[in-house]
Amino acid sequence: MIKVLMCGPLNVSGGVSVHTKSVTQHLSDMGIKVHMYNFYGENLKYSPVNHFFKVYRRTLGLLFKAIKLRSEYDIIHVQASGGIFSFISAISASFASKICSKKLCVTLHYRASPKFIKKYKSLFSFVLSTSSVFFVVSKEQKEIIKRFLPSFNNVMLIPNGIDPKKFKVMDKTACRITLGLPLDKLIVLSVGNLVDEKGHQYFIKAARDIVQSRKDILCIIIGTGNLRKKLDKQIKDDGLEENFKLVGVKPHSEIPIWMNACDIFVFPSLVESFGTAQIEAMACGKPIVATYNGGSEGIIISSDYGLLCETANSSKLAENILKAINKSWNKEDIVRYSKQFSWENIAKKTISIYNQI
Repeated sequence: MIKVLMCGPLNVSGGVSVHTKSVTQHLSDMGIKVHMYNFYGENLKYSPVNHFFKVYRRTLGLLFKAIKLRSEYDIIHVQASGGIFSFISAISASFASKICSKKLCVTLHYRASPKFIKKYKSLFSFVLSTSSVFFVVSKEQKEIIKRFLPSFNNVMLIPNGIDPKKFKVMDKTACRITLGLPLDKLIVLSVGNLVDEKGHQYFIKAARDIVQSRKDILCIIIGTGNLRKKLDKQIKDDGLEENFKLVGVKPHSEIPIWMNACDIFVFPSLVESFGTAQIEAMACGKPIVATYNGGSEGIIISSDYGLLCETANSSKLAENILKAINKSWNKEDIVRYSKQFSWENIAKKTISIYNQI
């Protein structure tokens, strides 16, 4: 039996937490013995003390846990994201694997730009040299790392996943009634934190152009963040109060209902490591309008599943949203394509790599 010490965030919002929890559960279901180490301990709100605790959990805490449980696992697998603050967990795990003489797997969820890799090249080299395998979630990530660190051949692509039992096709009318949404509107949905890199400001600009020809459109963004007031003001200044709604954060269990209630799913990110929300929407049978953000082009590999345009270009985004509205989509093909990203398949690929190392 393969035994794994899985290190990552749990019980917090965000795709990495969902990934960690989901892949751990499916690995366990498939016979892998998994010990879980949560970076966050209990779900702590930010404070200087708690921030110090989170740093400790990613560094010495991880190291001490690995040493304490060294007889209980064969592989350390760490989930790293969020820039250098999170990447320190991979560095700590590298030291732990050396001290405990264990195999190391690292999954990098962060979109490591060329600038980022050049700045921390020595740290990347150390982690890559220690790792048996270094997983990335997008083709672009793999290519960037290979460009700057060509001597390493242990970088492998395994994407993020979805739960097709939760994200599936439902009756659109019933979902709209459940959510109190109008039945006579063409709904365009986006899901993501209200932060600059998600590109919501360009989605709002695009909506200003779209309403000139489609008065029946209703754009909705699910998410919260520090741009809420700024985006609210942008919507008001553009006179879009009737056509654009920010509905705040919603429970992850409710997201499939919102996705089934919409007609088109928009993903306007400026930069993205993967973009799991796109796969979730596709599993609900929805076509995607996204940008060339580093993650989406590895998902929207055919115009049968969605449309892509350059980032930070509201006119091109508006043009593609209108194209998507007017195009006839094959819902069954979109759903069928999304099934390759099931957590079951992701876990099977992961186990296959475990067996090879």
